[in-house]
Amino acid sequence: MFDLSRGYQSSLLSAGSPLMKRLEAAVAGKKEKLPNRALVACQGTEGAYAQKACDHMFEFANILYMNTFDDVFAAVEKGMCPYGVLPIENSSYGSVTEVYDLMRKYRFSIVRSVRLKIDHRLLAKPGVRLENVREIISHEQAIGQCGEFLKGLKDVKVTVCENTAMAAQMVSRSERMDIAAISSPA
Repeated sequence: MFDLSRGYQSSLLSAGSPLMKRLEAAVAGKKEKLPNRALVACQGTEGAYAQKACDHMFEFANILYMNTFDDVFAAVEKGMCPYGVLPIENSSYGSVTEVYDLMRKYRFSIVRSVRLKIDHRLLAKPGVRLENVREIISHEQAIGQCGEFLKGLKDVKVTVCENTAMAAQMVSRSERMDIAAISSPA
């Protein structure tokens, strides 16, 4: 399934495709001055990488956290928020294919891009040792980015969730002492 999706994404992003022309024009175009204050839709929860990107773009952002990438697009399209922040690429694991699929579904404009250094950590409750971890949860992009590390672990279940910050929140609220999350230090 993933190979088919990546192949489809590749055809959409090939040189000369309408979507690629739009993306190139947005990146090369004149940088629009963003307001200091804005209402912004982001996927996830406080501490998510989307919040970090939002903090880089706006001095004072009032963030509405959405459950899914689709919800972020819908919030912007319906006028709930004038801006949305979404990931589209990362250097170690490639395109965020779900976001590219949604770009074809919604009408929107890319007004700014920001590059972030993604700095994942394995987070667990105090006192939990790596050899005691039996399950690691995170977003599929983070799991892919940390794939080599995860391959080296034995008898550890890897579970996908909506967002790295949500994974950290789930671990902190869990009673379990054998669970960890891949997330940002924030």
